[in-house]
Amino acid sequence: MRKTYDVVIIGAGIMGLMTARLLALQGQSVIILEKHHIGHMKAASSGLTRSIRCDYSDPFYAHLALQAQDLWRQFESDTGCNVYENCGLVNLASPTITSDLKQSYAVASQPILKLLGKSNPGWRLPDVFRTETFSFDKTGGILKFKIIRETLARQIASMPTVELAENVAIQKIDTDGKTVNVSPANGESWVAEKCVIAAGLWGADILRLIPAYAQLDYGLQIRSPKEVRYFDITPKRRNTYTTEMLPVFACLDMGVYGHPIVQGYTQYLKISHYWPPTGGKGTGTESQIDLFVKTFMPELAAMRSFPVTDADQCSYDYSQDGDFILGYPGEEKNILIATGWNGTAGKFAPVIAAFLADLTMNKAVNKEMAKRFDPQRFTGFGET
Repeated sequence: MRKTYDVVIIGAGIMGLMTARLLALQGQSVIILEKHHIGHMKAASSGLTRSIRCDYSDPFYAHLALQAQDLWRQFESDTGCNVYENCGLVNLASPTITSDLKQSYAVASQPILKLLGKSNPGWRLPDVFRTETFSFDKTGGILKFKIIRETLARQIASMPTVELAENVAIQKIDTDGKTVNVSPANGESWVAEKCVIAAGLWGADILRLIPAYAQLDYGLQIRSPKEVRYFDITPKRRNTYTTEMLPVFACLDMGVYGHPIVQGYTQYLKISHYWPPTGGKGTGTESQIDLFVKTFMPELAAMRSFPVTDADQCSYDYSQDGDFILGYPGEEKNILIATGWNGTAGKFAPVIAAFLADLTMNKAVNKEMAKRFDPQRFTGFGET
């Protein structure tokens, strides 16, 4: 007789692993199914580092980020692992990039930082930067995703009520409203009372394996960073570019982020050009990273740099309205979907995992999250 689990989770990225951990801590039996393997380079939660911040122009996301930061610190306390490098985050602006500085993200984010009490008016801009317009988020920093993945994997492996199956090609999912049957291309299927689809890029495709959702389309767009580059800092200047001396840095008007070196963890300084795909006033052949360096960090121009080709460059799934897709896709209350991460959900993982775990166990959840992230806002399955 096949074993029936309380929950089957499809996707072993950080979101799936954190949800499984929380469910197991509450006595639930869980089977995690992964298309590839933990840390696969195309997964949105692959790579070494991710930025964390709270200076969102939308107060809802700003407050959600603060909750996530508290939960990351709790995760550190629970596991004994340092995963949150709280070095701060500076957002830079220049008239070279944004003609009207009042319209720059650096200026626009200052009110929300003051509202949250997370600005630091006395903070001095390190001398590696060249600008007079900036905002500083003292909660910002770096999440060490590799350590987070490894820590979660170790914990999952030690939990008697959790199992993990990797390299699983799912062919079909059936539900009668009471149980969910997940069938692979080869081998025996898995049966659970509830199913959480947290497969990121592949989440919507997995959901369409269920007959009731075969025609469902969230209109997700798959994007990768436009350019990611490592900078090899010279030995004499290396300490200046570490998290002890330098915050995470960005010019969101250009869609550019940078991570300082984390001593004992990363070897190079990293600068990434995400979205928007264009911005600033450079030449048609000048990359946004080159323009950023020339404008804000000219010393880097003389240092060796090279493209990132490993797992520190991954892919992201973007929803049509820029909000996460999180909850019940339709009438069945034993199927949950978590996708549409918009390149930013990793930093919110503890909050999202707690929401998913609570919803799975029929507990009360954050009503604003449930409404704003409701998958049925796209599908027409919900009430009008």
